[in-house]
Amino acid sequence: DVGDQGQALILCQGLLQLMKRGGLFLATYACAALVNLSQSKEDVKGPLVHEGIFRLCLNNLQSNDRDLMLYTLMLLVHFTKRAHHREESMGIGLLEELVEILEGSLQETEVRRRVLTEMCSVLGQMCNDSSTREKIFKNKDWQVLQKLLEVHDHVVTHERTPGGDLTPDSLVKLMSKAMFAIRQLCVFSPESMEQAGESIIPNLMKDMSNAQNLTHLDWASN
Repeated sequence: DVGDQGQALILCQGLLQLMKRGGLFLATYACAALVNLSQSKEDVKGPLVHEGIFRLCLNNLQSNDRDLMLYTLMLLVHFTKRAHHREESMGIGLLEELVEILEGSLQETEVRRRVLTEMCSVLGQMCNDSSTREKIFKNKDWQVLQKLLEVHDHVVTHERTPGGDLTPDSLVKLMSKAMFAIRQLCVFSPESMEQAGESIIPNLMKDMSNAQNLTHLDWASN
């Protein structure tokens, strides 16, 4: 247990300095520690946003170091739950970087599965805001919906036997988070929702016919 809020904040500020100046190795472990602290200590988030944590996260994502990217995305899952924090992250170009990660991961779905999973989770939360959804659909070159559908389709049809079999634990989280991001993006767009449904629903219905798959509650709810 870290202790009271003041001690937690001092520790977080020290970890933030390691993210800034510690090199890839120390930055990765500092980021992992911040994931745990920000999950259990909600009060540290505001000060860390004020200290520029989103800019540091953006730098980490641009490093292309897979472990650092993974823990940074896990950290961003915690820091993009509030609307004013998402607005702050939009101002420094986080959305554009998420789109870059999605684009760069399409040909490496198997090796970047965990990165893609956390990226989908962050992107889905960003799409809680209408301004984000509008920006994504306005930038037609991004083709975010099509790429998310490609990720989901690849997992369903290439990394496992499609339709009806028990979905391995190693794949279910990516399938779930990809569906979450797709649902959030399409929530007020019937045309896009129809496009997504045509791609996802046939295999989804087969998978749901296997009662064992319904034990994956996050997947079933999405």
